[in-house]
Amino acid sequence: MTDRRVKIPPFVISTELEDSVVVVNLNSKRYYILNDTAGFIWRRITEGEGESEIVERMFLEYDATKDHITASVERLFDALERAELFV
Repeated sequence: MTDRRVKIPPFVISTELEDSVVVVNLNSKRYYILNDTAGFIWRRITEGEGESEIVERMFLEYDATKDHITASVERLFDALERAELFV
């Protein structure tokens, strides 16, 4: 795993909505609804945490193996990057 540490650009905004996080790319006019787990990761990203820190925190919070968490975090980082939600 690489330890990506990313920045949210000013054209990306997010808000909490019930058990989800809604993230909007104002440039592409696309929005994404993140479930509870993806929202947990998004909140850590907005606080400046990198991939490995997020994996460690999730390992303490969730009942899953570190390998499973690592793979899930990597997939979400890849998806968020493709959606141009961070740089």
